[in-house]
Amino acid sequence: MITANIVTYLEMIPDPRTVRCIHWMTDIVAIALLAKICGADGWEDMHEFGCSRREWLSTFLELPSGIPSPDTFRRVMSSVDPSAFLEAFLEWMQAVQAKMPGLINIDGKSICSAAKSDNPIHIVSAWCETNHMILGQIRNECKSNEIAAIPELLKQLILPAGCVITIDAAGTHKENAQLIRELAADYVLPVKGNQPKLRDELKNFFDQAHDCGCDYAPLQGHTTEEKGHGRMELRQVYVTGDVEWLPQRADWKDLQSLIKLVSVGKATTFL
Repeated sequence: MITANIVTYLEMIPDPRTVRCIHWMTDIVAIALLAKICGADGWEDMHEFGCSRREWLSTFLELPSGIPSPDTFRRVMSSVDPSAFLEAFLEWMQAVQAKMPGLINIDGKSICSAAKSDNPIHIVSAWCETNHMILGQIRNECKSNEIAAIPELLKQLILPAGCVITIDAAGTHKENAQLIRELAADYVLPVKGNQPKLRDELKNFFDQAHDCGCDYAPLQGHTTEEKGHGRMELRQVYVTGDVEWLPQRADWKDLQSLIKLVSVGKATTFL
């Protein structure tokens, strides 16, 4: 559990208090830090955060005297050595980063209830499936600006090598593929109507490959069938590493494979 490691790193911070206290230093700093990450704004918010999540916090904090008061948060956090806190925080983030290989999805959403307003807020986020964490966010003024926001978000990410980044079809652009490869990550990008020529090339390729049947060895397939939403869902995935023929191959940095997904009769291709 990644959050359990936070105590190890916060123990690096010297306790500024010189008398015996009823609350542990690491407990106070950990709650304050987690509350701030969750949007807390002030000492009262930190106290309320701790009270509302006391059961969860007690799984990795001591809390010998419960949740500290707002005044305790203020006194202690105001006395903490900023450089020591920064060093501990950065080491913790590096440890968290090391546990982040896996699937990362970049997607844009309107903030809940904001979509009904005249000026809704749109957020483009990078979501790590492995740790169920948001690794980065950027605000864009409207849904139509999401395409421009994606490259800016990619430039902010710091990732370990080996991650796989997915974006919806709106983000399927060669510039994004280039940025992802510069992060030493791989990409899976859907090809739909916004890339008509590329989509037609891939469709024709897979149609011909299916016509060849077993004679076309580079094409591999896998089928899954499961029950969901009250019906049986059939998914078929076809993958090939044969990319040399693709006219647009040079546009997509380090392109390695082509994928076709058939789900409930609807086919989508991916790079």
